[in-house]
Amino acid sequence: MSVLIVVTELQQLPATECWPRLVKPLAEELANSGLGDLPDLDSIRNEFDESGSLNLNELVVRLFNFDYGRQLVDQVVNSAGVNRGKPVVPERWHRFNCTDYFNSPLAEQGYWDELGQFWYIWPFERVYEDTERLFLVIGSPGVDGIDWGYRFDHLGLWKWSPIDAEFVVIAPSVDMLLKGWLSGAITL
Repeated sequence: MSVLIVVTELQQLPATECWPRLVKPLAEELANSGLGDLPDLDSIRNEFDESGSLNLNELVVRLFNFDYGRQLVDQVVNSAGVNRGKPVVPERWHRFNCTDYFNSPLAEQGYWDELGQFWYIWPFERVYEDTERLFLVIGSPGVDGIDWGYRFDHLGLWKWSPIDAEFVVIAPSVDMLLKGWLSGAITL
C-alpha cells in the first residue's frame, strides 16, 4: 500500500532554488531507492523549465514504505535547508476537516503512552493519507490493525477497522478522542 505525506514550509527556499536543492534531489533519491515518488513531478518540472523557478508551499510525496521512505524524505528536506516549523494544515488536507488536530499541541508532540510504550496520537511527521480509503491517519489504538483519523469531506474522528472493513465515527475532535480513550469512555 502506498501512502501520501506532505512536505510543508517550502517558502523557506528561494523560488529559483526549490527545484535544484529539493525537488530534483528528492525525486532522484526516491526513484533510486524504490521507496516512493513525487506524483506531481512532471508538472513541477514543466513549471521550472518554463519559468526557472517554483512557487511551492508544499510538496506531495507518495511512499511505498512509510518508515524508510519518511527517513529518506526528512534527510533530503533537511539537507535542502528546509526547517520544520509549527505544523500547519497542508492545502491538500483541508477537506479532511482536521484543523483541530493541527491547532492542538498533539500535532507537534503526539501522545506517547509511557506505560503502554505506544503512540496513540502521532506527531505530524508520522501522519499520512491513505489514498485508497480517503483517510488521513493520525494514530491508532494499537490493536487489530485499527487506525484513527479523518475522512475526506466528513466531520469528526473515525476509526477504520480492517477486520470489519468499515469506518465508525468515534469522537468530534482529537482532544475528545484522546480524553475518551484514556478514560475508557471510548472503546473498541
